[in-house]
Amino acid sequence: MSLSEEPPNPTRSGRLHGGPFGRLFSARPEGSVYPKAEPLPRLLARVTDFILAALLVVTAGLPGGILAVLYLLFADGLFRGQSPGKRLLGIKVMHLPSRREADFRESALRNFPFALAMLLRLVPGWGDLLFAVAGAATVLSEGVRVLADKLGLRLGDLFASSQVVDTKVLAVQRPKLEAVRSGPSQLRGAARASLGSSTSTRQAV
Repeated sequence: MSLSEEPPNPTRSGRLHGGPFGRLFSARPEGSVYPKAEPLPRLLARVTDFILAALLVVTAGLPGGILAVLYLLFADGLFRGQSPGKRLLGIKVMHLPSRREADFRESALRNFPFALAMLLRLVPGWGDLLFAVAGAATVLSEGVRVLADKLGLRLGDLFASSQVVDTKVLAVQRPKLEAVRSGPSQLRGAARASLGSSTSTRQAV
């Protein structure tokens, strides 16, 4: 490798040690401005949201089950990228292309596997079994992806172009990102002001 070449970056290149299955370890080859959130707060937030959904089913029967499905589907859009569980654990879902908090659309795209598992719970007779199988498969497959991926992206995040981020990280990075975005416009404004001042001076002379 020549000195001018950039050294390999597993987060951006989508490969882990060049292995044949390296693509699985970086589902977003272009990388992200945000670091990976810790898995434990994500797990606890998901458990919290499932408990809230289960309470709806237990207390309100079939109507509660429908509300539980809708809750799991749209929960991440309730508090600007945070479900009640995520809000409690201090994590947030960000839409990567726009670098804004996830809304109800992104929430539905990333959470539909969990909402589908809850929907199967409403099937008469077979509901409990279907929910147990689908729920376990969803949690296992998505959990493996979260642990393996360099950014902690699961399948739902690929559909929604989203990433779960620690809110403490956002508090530090947001001013820097805003400064980077506003920097060019501020420079252009300063240049216009300087040019205008020079023109006025020449006219006065």
